[in-house]
Amino acid sequence: MLLSFVQGKEVRGAEINQNGPLYDYFYSRQGISWLLEELLYQYDFLAPEQVMDGKLASYKVLFM
Repeated sequence: MLLSFVQGKEVRGAEINQNGPLYDYFYSRQGISWLLEELLYQYDFLAPEQVMDGKLASYKVLFM
């Protein structure tokens, strides 16, 4: 579920209701994005198909 949300379209903050089902997923994604940007790290979000194709072999760190 988290991977499908990560690959989905960005939404406006008003669409993420604190009681809504996407709230935790949205803010966990945003939190890790802000942390990595603050540390000046480059990052990518990978689709499940990319993981199955072996794309993870070129990365040093994996956040799940």
